[in-house]
Amino acid sequence: MLFVGVFLTCLSTSISASETGFLHHDITATILPDKHRLEVTDNITLAPKAQKNQRRSFLLNANLHVTEGAQLSADQSGLKGLPVPVRRYELPEGARQLIVKYSGEIIDQVTTFGNEFTATVDDSAGLISDEGVYLTPATFWYPALADEFVTFSLDIDLPQGWQGVSQGARKKSGNRTVWVEDKPQQEIYLIAAPFVEYNKALDDVEAMVFLRQPDPRLAQTYLDITAQYIDMYQTLIGPYPYQKFALVENFWETGFGMPSFTLLGPEVIRLPFIPYTSYPHEILHNWWGNGVYVDFQQGNWSEGLTSYLADHSLKEMRGAGAEYRRSVLQNYANFVNDNKEFSLAAFRSRHGSSSQAIGYGKGMMLFHMLRQKLGDELFVKALQQFYQNNKFKVAGYDDWLKVFEQVSGQQLDTYFEQWLMRTGAPMLEVLELSREQQKDSWISHGVIKQTQAGKAYRLSVPLFFTLEGHEQAYRVIVEMNEAKQDLSIKLPAKPLRLDVDPEYDLFRRVDQGEIPAALSLLFGAEKALIVLPASANETLRQSYQQIGEYWRQAYPAGAEIALDSDLKQLPKDRAIWLLGKENRFAAEFMQSTASEIRLDSGDIEFNQQSFQTTEHTLVFTARNPGTARQGVAWLVAERQAAIPGLLRKLPHYSKYSYLVFEGDAPQNVLKGQWLVTDSPLSVMFDESAAAIKPQFPKRPALLQ
Repeated sequence: MLFVGVFLTCLSTSISASETGFLHHDITATILPDKHRLEVTDNITLAPKAQKNQRRSFLLNANLHVTEGAQLSADQSGLKGLPVPVRRYELPEGARQLIVKYSGEIIDQVTTFGNEFTATVDDSAGLISDEGVYLTPATFWYPALADEFVTFSLDIDLPQGWQGVSQGARKKSGNRTVWVEDKPQQEIYLIAAPFVEYNKALDDVEAMVFLRQPDPRLAQTYLDITAQYIDMYQTLIGPYPYQKFALVENFWETGFGMPSFTLLGPEVIRLPFIPYTSYPHEILHNWWGNGVYVDFQQGNWSEGLTSYLADHSLKEMRGAGAEYRRSVLQNYANFVNDNKEFSLAAFRSRHGSSSQAIGYGKGMMLFHMLRQKLGDELFVKALQQFYQNNKFKVAGYDDWLKVFEQVSGQQLDTYFEQWLMRTGAPMLEVLELSREQQKDSWISHGVIKQTQAGKAYRLSVPLFFTLEGHEQAYRVIVEMNEAKQDLSIKLPAKPLRLDVDPEYDLFRRVDQGEIPAALSLLFGAEKALIVLPASANETLRQSYQQIGEYWRQAYPAGAEIALDSDLKQLPKDRAIWLLGKENRFAAEFMQSTASEIRLDSGDIEFNQQSFQTTEHTLVFTARNPGTARQGVAWLVAERQAAIPGLLRKLPHYSKYSYLVFEGDAPQNVLKGQWLVTDSPLSVMFDESAAAIKPQFPKRPALLQ
C-alpha cells in the first residue's frame, strides 16, 4: 500500500498484550458513517519492557481530539512528512495501563498517486463515508506508540446492516463482533461497509468473502481458490500464520494486501483472471511481509519474493516461466534509464513503473538466480528455514544471506552485494564464434563479453548449443568473473547454433533485439510526440485531443501535441503516438511493423481478421526507425465512449505489441507480441541454422 509504505518508514508502531510482552490495545470504536465520525475508547496496556519512569507519548490524527487519558505535548516537532496532520500526546509518567478516549471526523478523499503510466494508485489516508470505512495505520486513527509490535482487540459499533473487518479472528460478544489479534502486528486496520458475508471452514483457517452486493457464485470461486492457495503455500513454506483469510470488496478500485485479508476494488474482483493471478499474490503476502516483516532499512525484499513465488511460479506451472521472466526484463529495459536507476537495497515501495521494475522485477530475479545456483531442494529448505526463524519478526536481506549460506554451505556475500548494492545490470555480447571438429567431438570457440559500464559481474551464464542430430539443446553453464570470458567448449556433436541465456535466467539489460516492440517502449519514454489526424472530422479530432491532453503530463520531459499536416517527418528521439486511421503517417507505420496490417474500406485487417473501427479500438506498436530504444504506436479509437476505459486500461497491457478492444467498456478481444527473430545472443554457425527452432530441456516447476 502506498501510504503504509511511507508510514512504516516514518514510525515503527507496536502491539503487545502484557502477558506476551507486546503493547496491547483494547479498542471500542463507534463509527457514524453519515457524519464521517469516529468515537474511540482505547484501553492501552504498555509493554513490560518500558522503563518504569520512562516518559512516553503517542501520535494521533490531528482531526481526532483526546478527551481523557493523555495531555497534548508541548513538543510537536518532527511531525512533518506524514500522510496526515498529527499531534503528539504525553502519557502519564510511569503509566503501565490507561484508558484514552477521543473522537472526530476522518475525511481524506481518494486521490490518484504516481505519475508514471502503469503505476498510479488510488488511495486515501483515511475515509469514513456512507459508502464505507477505510482506516489504516497511515490514518493515525489509534494511538501510535514507538514500540516494535502490538496486539489488539477491536470492538466495532456500526449502523445496522454494516460489518467491520480487521486482522485476527472474529469473536462474538453478545450482539457485537470483536476482532482479536494476539499475533504481533505492525499496524491495525479497520474496514467497514454494508457487506454480504460468505465463509468456508478449512482445516485450521477460515476463508471469508465480504461483498457489497450478493453474489454467491463469485464468492464461492474465491473461497475455493483461497483453500487451494493456502494449502499450496503451506506445503512450500510452512503453516499459514493467521486464523483467517478474507477477500474484502472496497468502495473504489484498489489492490491492497493487509495481514489476513486483501482489499480489492469492485471491478478488480470481477475480472475473470484475478483469482488466478493477483489474488494468490495477496494470499502469499501473509507469509512474506505480513508473516515475516520487512526491515525497510535493508530494502523491501517482500515484493520481489512474493512476485517470484506467486506471479512467476503460477506462470511456470503452466509452462510460461521464461515468458514471464522476459516480460520482467523487458519492463526493466524500457522503463528504467539512468535517471530512474537505483539499487535494489534502496527499494521501499512502488511509486512508478521504474521502481516496480527494480523492486519487483530485479528483486524477483535475485531469488530466481539463487534457485538456479543452489537447486530447488536447497532453495525450498532456505525458504522454510527463514520463515521458521523469523515468523512475526522484522527481517532483512542480511537474514536471507545467513539462511542461504547455512543451508547451502556456500559463501554468498559477494552474490548479495552485487545484486543489492550495485545499480544497473550486466549486458552480454557474443564475439568470434567458431567451431572445429576433433576425432569424436566438436569444439566451440568464442568470447562472451560484458558490455555495461563499470566492473564486471560474477555470472553463471547458461549457454544452449543446438547440435546436429540432437532434438534438445545441449546446456553448458559458464562461470564468468571477468568482463571478457574466452570459450572453448567440447561438444558431443556438430554445433549448429548458440543461444545465450535464452530462457532469461539472468537479471540483465536485454538488447532491444531480444524483446518485441511493445507499449512499454512508449510508456517508458522520457518524452513523446502525439500526432493528431488533421483530416479527421471535428468530433474525432476532439477525442484524440482528449487522449493527448490526458497523456501530456505523464511523460517526465513532457509530450508535444501536433497535427500530422504540420510535420514533414517524424522525429527519432522520442516516443510517437499516431492517432487515427486518417493519420497521414499511418501507411508508413504499417510498412514498418512485423506483421501485415491493412486498411480496407475504413476497416482494419490484421491477423486474418477484419475489425470495424466503429466497433473496435486498435493499438499497434513498432520501433522508431531512427533508434530501437524509442517506440511508435498507432492508435485508432473512434468510439468516444470507450476512451475513458481505454486510458485507464491501456498501461496495464504494456508488454503487448498489439491490442484490439471491443465496445464501450472496452473489452480486450485480442492481444499479442511480435515474434523476435534477430536476437544478438542467438548466433548461427552457418546460415541454414536460422530456420531451426531450438528445443530447450524442460525444467520442473517449483510449485506442483
